[in-house]
Amino acid sequence: MFMANYGACIALSMAFMEGSVGETMSNGNGNILILGCITGILYLGGFVMLKYNIRHNGLVLASTFMKLGVLIPTVMAVLGKEKPGKKDLAFGLLIGVPNYFSTRFLLLALVMIVVALCLLNLRCEYHDKRGLLCYT
Repeated sequence: MFMANYGACIALSMAFMEGSVGETMSNGNGNILILGCITGILYLGGFVMLKYNIRHNGLVLASTFMKLGVLIPTVMAVLGKEKPGKKDLAFGLLIGVPNYFSTRFLLLALVMIVVALCLLNLRCEYHDKRGLLCYT
């Protein structure tokens, strides 16, 4: 699936490029194409390794290391006393605030689903004790 996605992206980008591919590469944009291919291969390889890691070690361990990939650079930035600029703070708020509220909404929905399933289970147990049918 990822390979088909990259193939479609390459075909569309070549279709929308000005001039032929040879002209574009001779103008110095060949480095961009090479770096894009390397990045795409690494991106695809990362997903393949993630799939293998989840199958081999389980989701918990794989997600823990994915979180460490964000946490370690953040801790290093704090320890290095890196000072974010106004644009960095604005961008962080632009991403962080909606992420916070969407997480709260998803957790609330999950709690509501669990409560509804527990109530449904209690209802069925009540009907089973009395010999009645329980439709779920």
